[in-house]
Amino acid sequence: SSGINAEYGGIKLAAALGHRVVAISSGSRKEELARSKGAHDYVISTDEESVAKEAGKLHLILDTIPAHHSIMPYLGMLASSGVLVQLVCVGVAPMEYPHLALMF
Repeated sequence: SSGINAEYGGIKLAAALGHRVVAISSGSRKEELARSKGAHDYVISTDEESVAKEAGKLHLILDTIPAHHSIMPYLGMLASSGVLVQLVCVGVAPMEYPHLALMF
């Protein structure tokens, strides 16, 4: 799928540029593949403890999920000047954003 290609391409590029790369998925089944592509760490977005380990640490999140989803689990992982980029949401139902969470 295009999401998988974009996701792993981003991991490979960021790792090749020397960045610390954290792969994020809703379950553990992609962890081994993500690490083989260069991810240093892995977060399960549905696991509060896993998400909490990266709270406020990520400077850039490339969201490659090709379906309607909540961005709330990701916002707490962003550093104060962090950026969330959605790459493959074109053509999907309009996303809803929590405006107050984006302001602070």
